[in-house]
Amino acid sequence: MKEKDLMQIWVVDDNKADLILFEENLLELGYRSRNISCFEDLTQLDEALSKANPDILFLDLFLPGSMGIETFEHVMRLNPKCPIVVLSGVRDMDTALRTVQMGAQDFLIKDEMTSEGIFRMIGYSTERYRNISALRESEEKYRALFQSIPIGTIVLDENLVIIEANEEAQNYLKRNYLIGMPYLTAIADFGKTEQVKEALINCSTRMLKQNHSDEIVYIEQSTSRLLIGDEFRFIVSLIDRTEKVLRDIKKNEIVHNTLDKERLRISRELHDGIGQYLVAVQLQLELLKGINDETDDSIEKIQELTKTTISLARSMSYSLSPPDLDKGLLTAVETLFIQLQNLKSITFDLNCKGGKTSPFNKIDEYSVFRIVQEFVNNSIKYSKCDLISCTIEFGEDFARIELYDNGEGFDLNNASLGLGLRTMKERAQASEIEYNLFSAPGEGTKLKLEYIRNY
Repeated sequence: MKEKDLMQIWVVDDNKADLILFEENLLELGYRSRNISCFEDLTQLDEALSKANPDILFLDLFLPGSMGIETFEHVMRLNPKCPIVVLSGVRDMDTALRTVQMGAQDFLIKDEMTSEGIFRMIGYSTERYRNISALRESEEKYRALFQSIPIGTIVLDENLVIIEANEEAQNYLKRNYLIGMPYLTAIADFGKTEQVKEALINCSTRMLKQNHSDEIVYIEQSTSRLLIGDEFRFIVSLIDRTEKVLRDIKKNEIVHNTLDKERLRISRELHDGIGQYLVAVQLQLELLKGINDETDDSIEKIQELTKTTISLARSMSYSLSPPDLDKGLLTAVETLFIQLQNLKSITFDLNCKGGKTSPFNKIDEYSVFRIVQEFVNNSIKYSKCDLISCTIEFGEDFARIELYDNGEGFDLNNASLGLGLRTMKERAQASEIEYNLFSAPGEGTKLKLEYIRNY
C-alpha cells in the first residue's frame, strides 16, 4: 500500500454529512486532505476519471439520477484502474453483496464506519485489487500465448470435456465454439470415436481423417496427460498432415504400381519364356531316348528335374501375378488357401461372411491379396504354427479381414520390422485401409484389416 501522504482517495456520496464524516476519519488516520477528493454525483466522477485514476474509490450506490446496481454498472463501464469499495446502508446489504460478485473489492456499512475499519478496508482492498490485477494480467498473457500457438491445442478435463481451445483447433475442427463440448463429439466427423478415445487415454498418436465435399483432411492427434492439483488434464495437439499423407500415399501408389508391373512382366517371362523353353527341353529329351539303357536313365533323371523346374516356374509365376485375382479378391484368396492345403503340418481355415464382391478397386484388391499372401508366407516360414486362419467379411461399402496364426509370436516393441511387414503396412496405407498387427511371445500373431469406403 502507498504511503499515506501519497495515496489518492476518492469518495462519491451525495450526502454532505457523510462526506464530511468520512473525510474526518481519513484525516484522523493520517491521510492528506490534498489527496482526498469528494464527488456528489456521477457527472463529476465521470469527468475526473477521464483525466486520472485514484488509488481507491469509495462509492455510494444511491446518487442523483442513478440508483443501486445501476450506479455500480455505470462506474464499471468507465473501467477505473483502481479498487472500488461500495458504501452501503444496512438495508442495502444484498445490493452491496451483488456488487462484490460483479467486481467490487468490498463494501462498507456507513452506520458501522470507524477510522480503524476504514484503514483495514483500504489496506485489504488495495492489496486484493493488486493481486487480482496481477492474476488477470498473467491470465491475459497465458491467453495470448495459448492463442498464438501455431498448432491446434485443446485442453480436456478428466471426463474428456473441452475446457480450453485455441483458434487453430477451431479451424481444424471447423467449429466456432468448443468450450464445454465433449471432445469425442467435436471430432465425430473424423471417424471412430472409440479408437480416438483409446488413443487419448493411452497418450498415443492417431491420424484423424475427415472427408469434405471437395477435399480430404488428415489431422494428426497427439496427447499428453498432466496432473494439476488433484485433477488430470489432457493436452491435445492437432497438426494438419494432409499434404504429407497425400504425398506419401501417392508415392506408395507409384512404388507399388511400378513393383506390380514389374512382377507381372517377370511372371509372364517365367510362364511364356522360361516355362516354354523348359517344355521344349522335355520334348527334346524324349527324342533322345532309345540310344541305350544307361543314357535313358540319365535322360529320365534330367526329365524329372526339368519337370520339377517347370512346376516351380509356374508356382513362381502364379505367386507374382495370380490369374484368379481377375475373378475377384475372394476367389484369389480361396485359391491360395486350396493350394496350401498340401502342407500337411499346417491347417488352413478360411471363413467368408457377407457378400462375395469386395468394395475395393482392382489396384487395392491386388494390394490386399499381397498383404494376405505375405502374412501367410511369414507364418509358414517363421511362426512354427499348425493353424493359419483367415476371416473375410465384405459389405457394400466396407471390408474386414482378420488373419491369425497360433505360432510362437514375437514382441512388436523389440522386433525390427522386416521388409515384408513394412511392405504390408505401406500397401494398407496406400489403399487407405486401417492396419492393426498384434503379436506377443507365445500368443501367436493376428492382423486386422478394416476398410470403409467414403463417398
